[in-house]
Amino acid sequence: MDCVQKFKNMRKAKKIALISVASLLILILLGLLLFFILFPVTIKADYSLIVPFENNVAVFEINGTSAVAKIDEAGNITDEDFKIVAFADTHFDHHKQKVEVSFEMLMRNISFTKPDLVVFMGDIVTSTFNRWRAKQLAEVMESFGVYWTLILGNHEGEHFTGLSRKNMIQFFSVYPHCLIDETVKYTSDGEVVWGYGNYYLNILKSNGEVRQTLFFLDSGERVSEDAAKELDISDHSYDFLKPSQIQWYKESVDALTSTKSMVFCHIPLCEFADAYQDALDGQEHATLVYGLLREEPKSSQYNSGMFDAILEKDHTQAFITAHDHCNDCIILYHGIYLGYCRTSGYSKYDPKTANEEGRFLQGCSIYMIDKDGNIAFNSIINDEHHDQSSAIALYK
Repeated sequence: MDCVQKFKNMRKAKKIALISVASLLILILLGLLLFFILFPVTIKADYSLIVPFENNVAVFEINGTSAVAKIDEAGNITDEDFKIVAFADTHFDHHKQKVEVSFEMLMRNISFTKPDLVVFMGDIVTSTFNRWRAKQLAEVMESFGVYWTLILGNHEGEHFTGLSRKNMIQFFSVYPHCLIDETVKYTSDGEVVWGYGNYYLNILKSNGEVRQTLFFLDSGERVSEDAAKELDISDHSYDFLKPSQIQWYKESVDALTSTKSMVFCHIPLCEFADAYQDALDGQEHATLVYGLLREEPKSSQYNSGMFDAILEKDHTQAFITAHDHCNDCIILYHGIYLGYCRTSGYSKYDPKTANEEGRFLQGCSIYMIDKDGNIAFNSIINDEHHDQSSAIALYK
């Protein structure tokens, strides 16, 4: 009987210990949650760098789809070049000093370039408890008075304590100057289009016609375990554009009145690596316009067929991507521009480690759309226009 009682006492003591440990962990988690609520992780910023400017852009609603246009003082649409400035992989996360530099350069570049539209190319506000930093970014953009939009990267929604991918799109969509379309899209046969923030935006010219259509697509995070098994690829592979997205893109192109378009998508297509190598080999169908491929493109291991769809429809001029921080090249491949948006954030891996210039290459990309929908490519490298000594010091 003594042995039985002793065993019961041991079980009881173990149960009490487990309950105590669980309770302690819950208290710690609640304490951390309370800490981040009372002392949110925000970015220290010099708001004097926000210089609102008159960008003379108006938004129109045409057949349920948003369109933007340059206007004159009388409100008439003009044929002035339309300037898009894109920021890639800003990674506004917990790395305090590096993020502060990234945020400062963002504000400086917006003031410097005076864009008609700002596009964030994914991996924007990352890491845990990111709602406050997302709010801070949105309020800064609204203070500039510039129209802006975004696509999701592979790091959005990866922490359960942060905004989910769906919630991030919804969170930003309520801001007056944010043009993201959060609505669920469907293919013609009623299939839900995979992902969040898939939509297109038209740019108008003076006669009311569309000079250029901008597509924004969610390229996901990592492939799911089920997809990896089905496709016989690693479950560590990056994600890819899904059949429903490609079908929606093709059907949208068929319904458009425009003749030219661009696609913005975070994860590069599989063709990027082949395009660059073919350009180096002097192949007739591939020309390196500018820049370098300093690291291997981290595309999905599965080729989605999106590039074939682009060739089939003969509508999209350029596919713009991000994700690989050290790459800044643009290649004309089978008549399509495959381009990297220049990386903008200082928080992730040091871009000096993969380039022979020994420079920090952060900045932003500029896409000028003329009245006929033709694209001119340019970019800003921060060290050519701004003092980034504070960033350099962080890597010494």
